[in-house]
Amino acid sequence: MEHTLIRLQVNDKEILLVPTAHVSKESAEYVRKVIDEEQPDCICIELDEDRYQSVTSKKKWEDTSLVDVIRQKKVGYLLVNLILGHYQKKLA
Repeated sequence: MEHTLIRLQVNDKEILLVPTAHVSKESAEYVRKVIDEEQPDCICIELDEDRYQSVTSKKKWEDTSLVDVIRQKKVGYLLVNLILGHYQKKLA
C-alpha cells in the first residue's frame, strides 16, 4: 500500500489526513509513525456506522441469545460477522 500523507491548511490550523486500510498491519504501523513524528494535538478517526457499531458494541453478540438471533432471522448476519471478525484478526 502506498502511503500518502495529505496536508490541509484551514485558517491557522494544519490538518493531516492519513488514508488507511482498516485491517492492514502495515497501514497501522504507518499511522503510528505519523503520530510519533507529527505529535498532533488531536486525532480523529473516520468510521462508517457499521464499523462504529462493531467497535463500540463488542459484547453485543456475546450478550444475545442464539434463540433471539434465530427468531429475528439474523443467523446469516451473525455468521458473516463471525467470519469477517476472524478474517480481520488474521489480517491485522
